[in-house]
Amino acid sequence: MRGLRLGVLGSGQGSNFVALARAIERDKIPAEIVWVGSDRAEAKILEHAKKLNLPRVVCRKSNFRTKLEPEIEEELALALEKARVDLLVLAGYMRVVKDPLLRKFEGRMINIHPSLLPAFPGLRAWEQARMADQACRGVHGYRQYRDRRGYRHALRELHERRDDRDPW
Repeated sequence: MRGLRLGVLGSGQGSNFVALARAIERDKIPAEIVWVGSDRAEAKILEHAKKLNLPRVVCRKSNFRTKLEPEIEEELALALEKARVDLLVLAGYMRVVKDPLLRKFEGRMINIHPSLLPAFPGLRAWEQARMADQACRGVHGYRQYRDRRGYRHALRELHERRDDRDPW
């Protein structure tokens, strides 16, 4: 095993996933991706994972556009536990994560968001930043934790880029 066992959830093209896999391959991140999942069967992240011979999971279809039903999240959490995932990476995952995943992966989940929030929220945020001629673009990572009173908080870390070259 090479460090942390990562599970990755994504909804789209998989560019964050590819960058993560590339960084691991180049020994920039001491980890291995052991599980890849999506809420969309047509998501390109699944094709990228297939090329790397990684296990892929597509969750059941939700009745909601922006979140999953708790029982579907519970199924994802169980699949991640079965794969012995140490850290869950949300890489372009376009659903609001609720209690089943938050509870099972408390303190062990990061969200990669390719923008500078809150200035450029939503879809294609990197294009919004580029169109606004934003000098600094980057990736936000949020790590969730719970304080002594039980309130959830997120720590924000920023990987800054001033151009469009591959940071890895």
